[in-house]
Amino acid sequence: TPIDELIAKFKQEGMKVVFGKNTENGDVFILPFGSDNIENDGVLPKIFQIVDGMDEKLKELILLGRN
Repeated sequence: TPIDELIAKFKQEGMKVVFGKNTENGDVFILPFGSDNIENDGVLPKIFQIVDGMDEKLKELILLGRN
């Protein structure tokens, strides 16, 4: 799914955090709330931009993915 479409879905539906298929290695993805398609709609938290007013847990998840 193109990122522009995912951004629109995030704005419309919200987002959810899900584990990848291999939970042992700690893969975490952010999906539009209405999607369960990690392969096409999953975004790695580390690519998100941190902005003022962002939820602290989301900010922490982003930073963990960058390490």
